[in-house]
Amino acid sequence: MFTQMICGPTCPKFNEDKYNYVEPNSKYYTARRRAKMKKGDKIVALIVFEMYDWTCFVCGARIDPHRRTPDPMAATLEHAVPLSKNGQHTWSNVFPAHNLCNAIKGDELKELGIVVTERGIQFT
Repeated sequence: MFTQMICGPTCPKFNEDKYNYVEPNSKYYTARRRAKMKKGDKIVALIVFEMYDWTCFVCGARIDPHRRTPDPMAATLEHAVPLSKNGQHTWSNVFPAHNLCNAIKGDELKELGIVVTERGIQFT
């Protein structure tokens, strides 16, 4: 589906300061959401953004890496299968999205024509 553009922690070029994992913050997430995220993979948002070349999963437009939340066009992590619908916080379920696109999509799958199969995500 994609080729990995970022090397991992075992690579000598890996910059640990830039790609640090950050625990989910209690200020932004409910206890239930933090518990689900803790059971999943330790995902570094910056690696996800760079793996998908800063492209929004929902609208397909480019995401400006310099924008920060609360800007509606800032980068956020999008769960293809929402955590509220028993989705997992795993590398195969997390994609980059604009803050606004993520908010509009909410926890819906059908309206965007997204079908989740064993092979991954497909659009209809």
